[in-house]
Amino acid sequence: MTSHRPHRGFTLLEVLVALVIVAFGMGALMATLTSAATSVERLRDKSFAEWVALNRISEVRLGRAAATKGKTNGESEMGGRRWRWTQEIDDANFPGMLRIDVRVSRLGAEEDEGDLAAAQGFVGTGGTLSRNTGYDVDWTMDTVNASFAQQQQQQQQQQQQQPGTNPGAPSTTPAPGTTPEPSPSPAPAPLANPESAQ
Repeated sequence: MTSHRPHRGFTLLEVLVALVIVAFGMGALMATLTSAATSVERLRDKSFAEWVALNRISEVRLGRAAATKGKTNGESEMGGRRWRWTQEIDDANFPGMLRIDVRVSRLGAEEDEGDLAAAQGFVGTGGTLSRNTGYDVDWTMDTVNASFAQQQQQQQQQQQQQPGTNPGAPSTTPAPGTTPEPSPSPAPAPLANPESAQ
């Protein structure tokens, strides 16, 4: 005779306790993920803000006008966002040098957020690149691309004007995956006989 044991399942209380534990665990996991995402976003903003500050220092160094002491404010765009910068130029306690301090924050950010980045640089009072060289430098990408295209065009014209070159001649560059044929080497010069020289 076999004895039948009754099948025992989970009670309602046990299921509720398990659900509470899972809920707390999921809540902690979500809080960790949210914190990590916020940290990544903050680091990205700090990186962009630092680039804005460094760009501003470079603009002062490359500017058309000499750097003058004082405080200025402005806005820049980078990474699809607008940034507010504050620049202060003052003596660097070194003759012929000025110190540039730039602080950057997000445009429209709350006041308690503060500055995301700050950078410091130095510039000489003797003048900027544009003033010293006489060139009115334009540093936009359109100008750089146009200059590159113009250089390529000049190189092609020089190659066509060189005597002995035929622009329509086939290239002597070997095809990829093939080895170039060795060019014939000149015959070695005969060695002088030391006995005949005496």
